[in-house]
Amino acid sequence: MKTKLSKIILAVFLILFVTLSNTVAATDNTSPDSVTSSDNIVSVSNTTDGNNSVGNTSSSTGGNSTAADNVVSHVVENEVEGSTVVNETISQSADDELIDAADISSPEEDILASYETDYEFVDSDLYLFDVNLDISQVVDGNVFAYGQTVNVSGEINGDLFVFASNLTIEESAIIHGNVFALSSNMTVSGIVSDIYAMSDNFQLSEKSIIARNLYLTSDSVSLSGKISRDAYIATNTLKIAEKDEPIVVGNLTYSSINEAQINENSIGGEITYNAIQPIDSSVKIWSIVSNLISALVLSFIIIMILLWINPKFKDNVCEIIAKKSFLSFGIGLLVFFATIIISIILLLFTGGLGASTAVVAIVFLILGYILSSTVFSMALGKLLANKFGFNKNVAYVLLSLLIVLIVNLIRYIPYVGGPIGFIIAMVGLGIICVNAYKREKKVK
Repeated sequence: MKTKLSKIILAVFLILFVTLSNTVAATDNTSPDSVTSSDNIVSVSNTTDGNNSVGNTSSSTGGNSTAADNVVSHVVENEVEGSTVVNETISQSADDELIDAADISSPEEDILASYETDYEFVDSDLYLFDVNLDISQVVDGNVFAYGQTVNVSGEINGDLFVFASNLTIEESAIIHGNVFALSSNMTVSGIVSDIYAMSDNFQLSEKSIIARNLYLTSDSVSLSGKISRDAYIATNTLKIAEKDEPIVVGNLTYSSINEAQINENSIGGEITYNAIQPIDSSVKIWSIVSNLISALVLSFIIIMILLWINPKFKDNVCEIIAKKSFLSFGIGLLVFFATIIISIILLLFTGGLGASTAVVAIVFLILGYILSSTVFSMALGKLLANKFGFNKNVAYVLLSLLIVLIVNLIRYIPYVGGPIGFIIAMVGLGIICVNAYKREKKVK
C-alpha cells in the first residue's frame, strides 16, 4: 500500500512539473488567436457535469496497475467561456529552441571566463602591518591595518580598524561595517556604515556616503559628501559645503571654540553648537603639573609592587620589547578592540554569566590599560639600563620613572601626542599579554 501511494505522489509531481514546463514553452511559441491540435498526443477526456477535463489513460493488469503507471501524454488547456479546448502541444522543435536559448553546448571555459574578476577574495579577518598598505581585496571579515599610508579601494564586509599617518578610503571602496580610525590625515571618498575617528585633518569628499553616523574629533573638518543620519564633531575648524540637498540628513552636534558659519539647507535636522571655553594658561600649567606628579606616584607604586611580586619581571619585559616590540603592539591592539567588541555583544545579547563575563573583561582591560604605560617604561628602562651598565635597582627605578615622565609629557603635544600615547599604551598592553602567555607556558 505504501508503494502504491508513493507511486501516486511521484506521478502527480511529474505531471505537474511537465505540464508547467510545457505551458511556458507553449506560451512562447503560440499566438493568442491560434488554436491547433496535434496527432502525436493521445489523451482521454472525461466529462463530468458538462465540464471537460484531461485525464490519463490506464490499462488494467491483474487489478494492480494505477493511473501513474500508464501516463501516455499531456496537453495544455485554455478555458474560453467555460469550455476547455486544446491550445497547442509542445513539439520537438520547441524543445530544440529552448536548448539553443540555454546555449548548453557552449564551451565550459567560455562560461567560466565570464565570471573572471580582478579582485582577490579573503574569507576571514585580515591583519596588515607595513609602511604602505593598499587594501584592494574583497574581505569577508574585519580588517586590522597599521602603516604609514593606508589606501582602501576594495570591499570589506566587516569593520575596519586603522592606525596610520595618512588614511584614504577611495571612491571604489565599500565598507559594510564601521570604520575605527586614528590618523593624522583622513580622506573618505567611498561608502561606509559608521565612522569613529580621531585625526588632525578630516575630509569627506563629494561622492562619499556615510550610511549611518559620524563620530569625529579633528582639528580641521571639511564635509562635502553625504551623512545619512547624524554627525557628532569636536573641532577647531568646520567647513560644510552648500548643496541643493543636505550634507547631514539628520542632526549636527559640534563642539568648538568658535561657532562655524553653516548654511541651514546643508543640515536636514537640528544644529546644536557646544561652545568650548578657552582655558587660562596658569590653570592649564598647574593641571599639567599635577597630572604629571600623579602619574609618577602611581607608576612608582606599580613598579615597586611588580618588582616585589616578581623580581625577574623587568628582565622578562625587557626581552619582549627588544625582540617582539612590533608583535606586542599588534597583540595589544587586537586585545584592546576585541575585548571591547565582545563585551558589548555579551552585554547586549546575553544575560547572567555572559553579562558578568563582559563586566570582568572590561575591568581587566581598564586595569591593563592603566598598567600599560608603566610596563612599557619598565621594559624600555631595563633596556637602557643594560646598555649603560646600570645594574642597581635604584638606578633602574629612577630611569623607568624618567621614561614615565617623558611619555606623559609627549601626551600633551598637540595633535600627535594622543596617537603616540595610544601606541605606547598598546605596546605596553601587548607586553603584558605576551609575558602572561610565556609565564603560563612555563608553569605548564
